[in-house]
Amino acid sequence: MNLKGVTLWCVWLFLLEVSLAGVRKYKFDVEYINGEPYCVKQVVIGINGHFPGPTITAEEGDTLHIILTNKLSTQGIVLHWHGIRQYGTPWADGTASISQCAIAPGQTFHYRFTAERAGAYFYHGHDGFQKLEGVNGALIVRSREKKEAFDYDGEFNLLLSDWWQKNTHQPQSLLMNGRGQYNCSMAANVMNTSLPQCKFRGNEKCAPQIFYVHPNKTYRLRIASATSSTSLNLAIGEDGKHGSTRVNDNHGLATDTGLLGRLPTRASADRHRQAQRLTLVGSSGVDSRNGTTRLTTNTGRTRPTTEMALADDQHGSTKWVVVEADGNYVQPFTTDNIHIHSGETYSVLITTNQSPNTNYWISVSVTGGETTPQALAILNYRRKKNPNK
Repeated sequence: MNLKGVTLWCVWLFLLEVSLAGVRKYKFDVEYINGEPYCVKQVVIGINGHFPGPTITAEEGDTLHIILTNKLSTQGIVLHWHGIRQYGTPWADGTASISQCAIAPGQTFHYRFTAERAGAYFYHGHDGFQKLEGVNGALIVRSREKKEAFDYDGEFNLLLSDWWQKNTHQPQSLLMNGRGQYNCSMAANVMNTSLPQCKFRGNEKCAPQIFYVHPNKTYRLRIASATSSTSLNLAIGEDGKHGSTRVNDNHGLATDTGLLGRLPTRASADRHRQAQRLTLVGSSGVDSRNGTTRLTTNTGRTRPTTEMALADDQHGSTKWVVVEADGNYVQPFTTDNIHIHSGETYSVLITTNQSPNTNYWISVSVTGGETTPQALAILNYRRKKNPNK
C-alpha cells in the first residue's frame, strides 16, 4: 500500500470513529439550595436542585457538552473534570485562573471535551472551597465494547466526600453519595466521647442509602474519593463495626483515636455470638498479619498522607477484586483492602455470597486523627419472596 493509500485508510478510520461516537449534552444550573447532607438543615450549593450533582454518563470517545449557568448571587464557579486528560481541550479543564476565568453570576459557559477513556471519574468545583460546599458529582465513562474483560450483574457508584463545619483541620462529617451524620454515630454507646446515638427516620434525606442486591451475583462498585484532606476506611459488614471501631458489651460501636500506624487486630465474637474480624488500618504499607493483606498506592496526589482504605472486614469470605484504577484497567487481583488517596478512583467487584437473611453495612470512617462519625449505606439482599423485587 502506497503513502496515499495509507493516508486514505487513516482518514477512513478517523471518520468511522467519529461516526460511532456521540454527543452527550447536559445542562447544569448551579444555585444555592436547602440541603441536609448530615441530618442538619443548611444552605449548600446544588446542581439542578440536587446535591451531589447529577451523574454524567458517556461512552468512551463521546463528546461531552455541559452547559453551565451560574445562578449563585455572589460567587463565580468553574467545574473540574477529575481524571479527564483534556487532550486538545485544555481550556475545558475547569481550573479557575489557570485554564479559565471563573464563570460570573448570571453567566453561562459551554464545556466541550472528549471522554477518551472508560473508567470511573468525578467532577467538582475548583474555585475557592466550592468542592467542600457540595459542588461535586460522579462521571462514568463506559467501554464502547459490548463485553468487557470481566463480567458483572449490576453496579453502584460510591462518591465519598468530607464535610467541614467548624474548622479546616478535621471534618465533622463524612458523606457517602451526599448522605452522612453530624455529631452522632450508629453506636448504642460511644466511649470516650459525648456524641449521642444517631437516630433518623428512613425517609430522611440523610438516612443511609440502600443498595439492593441479589444473592450469588457479582456487582461492580465504582468508587471515587472526592475528599479534601481526609484519610478514610471503607468496609462492608453486618454491624458497621469497621475501621476505627471495636466491639463493646452493648453490641454497639466504640470509637478510638490515634489510629495512624496501628496494626490489624482480631476479636472473636460479640455478645450475640457473631464472629467479628476488626481491622484497625493505619498508613503503613503492606501488612499480611492475621491473614489481612493491605495494598498501599501512593501517587502523591493532593497530599501523600491523604488516603482511603478500601476494606472487606466482615463480609464473610468475600474479597474485593480490583479491576480498574484511575481510569486504567488493571490485571484483576484480589485483596482485603486498599488505601486510596484523595482524588483517586477505583472499580472493584464483589460477589454477594453471604447470608441473605441480614443486611450489611457499607461504612466509611476516618482512619487517622480525631474521630468523625461514619457515613453509612446498606447492602440489602433481595430474596425471592421480597415484594419489592
